[in-house]
Amino acid sequence: MSGIIEFVQRVASSPPLAWLWLLLSFLFFYLFCMTIAPAKKIEPPTDKAAVQASTTGNGSPVVQTGDHSSVTLNIGPQLAAGQFNYPEQGRHGPNILSNSTHTVYTMDGVSMRAEIPANSKLQVKLKMDIRKQTDAGWYYDISKISNWVNRGYEQPIGQASQLFDAEPGRADIELRFQQSGMLQIEVYEGEAKSPSWVRTVRVQKRIQH
Repeated sequence: MSGIIEFVQRVASSPPLAWLWLLLSFLFFYLFCMTIAPAKKIEPPTDKAAVQASTTGNGSPVVQTGDHSSVTLNIGPQLAAGQFNYPEQGRHGPNILSNSTHTVYTMDGVSMRAEIPANSKLQVKLKMDIRKQTDAGWYYDISKISNWVNRGYEQPIGQASQLFDAEPGRADIELRFQQSGMLQIEVYEGEAKSPSWVRTVRVQKRIQH
């Protein structure tokens, strides 16, 4: 300690250039130490919560964890969050909910197919003006219903109507129309209180040859 004090007293009594030289020496020494200091190594995450998703050839998602292990999740095809889908074709024929279906024919089987995302629901209302009160506007086979819950069919004078409800997943039903006319379709997606969209499909009478 006495040696350090003696050094400081000697520098203090030195000319101003000595002070400048001492200051520059400390500055260069500091910069030199910062240059040769080893950089901190960043390790890859090993927490399994840090994952990277990819897919296999069959579309099944693969989760790559930080420790380079992977897990294939066989959860099947999934819909994007909040996305409703209405394919052109259903199991029983053209899909009346699809924008590509404009005309169907009496007595031909058609589908009403929808794919409902998780944590959501769908309601469809069918309405059609009818001419013959003795015939129903449409009918269906209960063995050909998947994920639809149908409400009571109503047919006051001049019009037929019915509600159908579906839960998340794929919903399909075969319908057959007995009367021709314009079918109005009202679709309520999720918690909608008013129709999310409305479309019409022409039902034409099948001409027998």
